[in-house]
Amino acid sequence: MNFWNLVYRAAEYGIILPGIFLCIIPVADWLIIPQRKLYPVLLPCMVAVCFMLAWVDSSGSYYTNIFFFPLLGICLIAYFLTVKLEKLKLLYMFLCATAALSFGCIMNYYIIARIDPHSNIHDDSVPGLIIQYAVSLLIMSVLLRMRHKYRWLFENFNTTLFWRIAWMIPAIISFCNIYMIPIDYANIRVGRVFQIAMVIEGVLFLFFMLFQSLLYIIAVTTSRKIEADSTALMYQLQADQYEKMQAYLDETRRIRHDFKHTIAVLNELSQTGQYEKLQEYISNYSSEISNVQAPATYCDNPVVNATIHYYIDIAQSYGIRTKLQVVIPKEIAISDIDLCLIFGNLLDNAVTACRHVRTDARFIRLSADLDTPGHLYITMVNSFDGNVCTRNGKYISTKERKSGIGLASIQATTQKYHGSSNFYTEQHEFISNIMLKLKENETE
Repeated sequence: MNFWNLVYRAAEYGIILPGIFLCIIPVADWLIIPQRKLYPVLLPCMVAVCFMLAWVDSSGSYYTNIFFFPLLGICLIAYFLTVKLEKLKLLYMFLCATAALSFGCIMNYYIIARIDPHSNIHDDSVPGLIIQYAVSLLIMSVLLRMRHKYRWLFENFNTTLFWRIAWMIPAIISFCNIYMIPIDYANIRVGRVFQIAMVIEGVLFLFFMLFQSLLYIIAVTTSRKIEADSTALMYQLQADQYEKMQAYLDETRRIRHDFKHTIAVLNELSQTGQYEKLQEYISNYSSEISNVQAPATYCDNPVVNATIHYYIDIAQSYGIRTKLQVVIPKEIAISDIDLCLIFGNLLDNAVTACRHVRTDARFIRLSADLDTPGHLYITMVNSFDGNVCTRNGKYISTKERKSGIGLASIQATTQKYHGSSNFYTEQHEFISNIMLKLKENETE
């Protein structure tokens, strides 16, 4: 076996290595194994696999793509196992890398067929391989410049329906490029076939890049709308809390203003011996004061306190018993919008579930604390009627025409803070456990 032929074959398979970097770098924050430990193991293993496949390839009259596609399949499975992120997002990133590789492959075939009239598709071509690497690396360098946008997309854009469709675009582009691989170089040299093929490739590439930009624009626009809606809700809850506090202050101010008149009346009734009226007046006055209560304070954080206050008022109006133990400081390394989103969705779902239970069985128990440094733990238990709907192992809403958006939103937020969320049922209790990781220097 010729050594240089083996190296050439290995280099053909080695084109997958740049694609691996493109897949890993944007999702580095979700890797199960840190990059500094992953690369020293991954790269030698992949090089060894490339040489092994090259040896098998050189031992017989096989076509390289026969082994290349199974190799891609193995890499995809490994990708799913080593990155803790939704499979649809990983599939999209993987197919983007595949599409980038496919453009380099097409350029290899068509350019060599054009510049070397005596070449054949089954011939080994070092210039063609160099062209393939150059084009693939160029496209991947462009995509890697967008790595921060990819990272933002994966962290903040969690519309499942969109990701179910998004992966199809790079998949279709990859399929088109594979379909355009020539059977014989002679076909490329006929008439204007080469020019037409280059135009098609140019259109596919522009469409591919425009889709990347369009995806980011759609995500940013949608995210801003969601953030605006969440901010509006947060301000509404805080405004409601402020109005109640203002009403309490106004009432206490009135009572203090009238207190001197009250003392005068009490003094007059006492001096004239009208003890029955005195007792009646004191009783009425005590009742009036007892009706003036300050709004409850559930925790020091104003956003969480306002959110809880809003939903607890609703819960009490439906006769739902509540027990809360929430210890969250005024300043915490979680955005106000995310806090409002998590507690709002939890309590909204709980109140809705309790309404379907008989009155004497309705309850909500909520606890939250930072007992473990750098971690916020939230646990909520609420009663429900025992009817649950699941799809693909996930809970979905029993509300009409809803699909569990609240729980999905909570799960997306926990992933944003590299935390976890767990929802399960025990008899007629629905239990939610949430953990968010905080930066150490921001929780001190």
